[in-house]
Formats: sequence, C-alpha cells, structure tokens
Amino acid sequence: SAEKQARVDYLFLKSEVNKADQNSFLWLQEALKLDPHSSRLAQKLAIEYYRKGELQNCIYWLEKSVQLDPQNTESLVLLGTVFMSDKKISQAEATFFRVLKLKKDDPEALLYLGALAADKKNFTEAHKYFSKVIQLKSYEPEYLPFYYRARTIVELKKKSFYKTAIEDLKKALELKPDFIDGLLLYGLILDEQTHKLKSVELFANHQNQFGPFARLADILSQHYLETEQYNLALKQLQILDESQPDHANIS
Repeated sequence: SAEKQARVDYLFLKSEVNKADQNSFLWLQEALKLDPHSSRLAQKLAIEYYRKGELQNCIYWLEKSVQLDPQNTESLVLLGTVFMSDKKISQAEATFFRVLKLKKDDPEALLYLGALAADKKNFTEAHKYFSKVIQLKSYEPEYLPFYYRARTIVELKKKSFYKTAIEDLKKALELKPDFIDGLLLYGLILDEQTHKLKSVELFANHQNQFGPFARLADILSQHYLETEQYNLALKQLQILDESQPDHANIS
C-alpha cells in the first residue's frame, strides 16, 4: 500500500540522515519487515553490519541484496570488497567478474581486479586492468588508477615504460598534490633512472610549491643533515615540529 511504502521510505531516509544514531540499525530492520523484497534495504543493512564489524552478517545481506536484484552491481562490488577484507580472495575475484558480465566497463570492479592481480605478483595482468580504468576516465578518486599503473610498471621492472610511469605520477599529483606516496614513487624512479639523488630536488620543489608536508620534511631534513646543509635542515625540522599533535604556538 502507499501508506506502507511511505513508512519504508521514511525509515530508510531516517537511517540515511542519522547514520551515527544507534537506532539506525533498528529502523532498517523495521523497514525490511515491511518490505522484505527490497534489494536497496538489504544492501543498506549490510553496510550497517560492516560498520559494526560483523562481516559474515554483512556478506549474508549483500548476497540477499543480489538475490533480490541480480542486476544490482553496486551490491556485487560491495560484496567483492568485503570478501577481500575477509581474505576470501577467490570469492572476491569471482564476484568482480560477475560485475563485469553485467557491466563490462565497471571501473571499481576493474580496479579491484587489478589490485588483486598485483597482490598475486601478476603485474602484467594488473597493468592491463589499471590501464582500462584510466581509459574509462570514470573512477573516483581519479588519481588512484594512475598511481597503481605506475607502481605496476616499477614492479615489472620495465624501464622502457618508466616514461609512462612518470607521466602517470605527474597526472596523479596534479589531481592530488598531497598524495605523498605517489611523489615518493616518482622520486624512486628518478633516482633509478639517473643513479643520482634527483628525488631530493623533486621533494624540495614539491614542498615549496604545495607543502608543508611532514613526511617530506622528515626525508629532506635527514638529507640536509647528512650533507651538512644545516640551514635547510633546520627549516624542515621546524615543519616537523609544527606538525606534532601537541605543538602549541607561543605568542
């Protein structure tokens, strides 16, 4: 009835708006009793179980969500990621392949399959998946596929592709300047290419343009101390000091 559907919608929206409320879980359970065939409600309840750390219940309700709506690729992707969290790798892979059968260019499924391939040291396969995600230009956050593809190139030790890796990392850093893991990988490639500490210049320029970043300050201060550039070292040590949680400005 229209009245029952209105109650279901109200409970769903109430749980969505008040995610931190401990009653959110109860509202969803009530909604599911009123509408036990809702794939959307089953998915939402699964997410609540995940937040509570109850992975098996989360898996149960995600599988229920897919059973109720076999075309629900969002629930399938979530199910695959939970399988990954639960170290059920073969089940995760099978789930992501199910997604691709329904939606061949699903960026999340492709990205996770790339990550799983990289974990298994199958870097050629991982590179293929990450390249596909980049071509789609539809994954959020956009910078991650560029980083992952660059990392697989380094793992493959394909120095002839280092130019591509650097271009990928430049793009990732353009999209997210505070992505220090990407910058550190960029520095590693530069040093390997030139057999010199080109990374120091890269890190210093990035610190000046986009910083301050504590992780860069730590690296740069150590280098400057080792090379007896004490004024430069002091500047980075000050950044480190100011980044400490208990740091207080003294006026």
